[in-house]
Amino acid sequence: MLVLVLLTVQNAGAVLLMRYTRSIPGETEFVTQTAVMMQEFLKGMTCVFILLNTEGTLSSAWAQPVEALKTAVPALLYLGQNN
Repeated sequence: MLVLVLLTVQNAGAVLLMRYTRSIPGETEFVTQTAVMMQEFLKGMTCVFILLNTEGTLSSAWAQPVEALKTAVPALLYLGQNN
């Protein structure tokens, strides 16, 4: 449940922040791909932090390779779609 809330806040915040930044007078345009990559990086670091706090190690993420692929493939497709 915590992850769902964090993901919702992160996605809504990213859209609002990018829209606000583009509306500021005098600010130059930014590359949206960079914003998406930074968003995905922060999302990944949040996941690592949660995993380290709950499991104590990152090796549990690779304990079941099929499950890791089930989450990695949609994540990579989402990243490609947003760039």
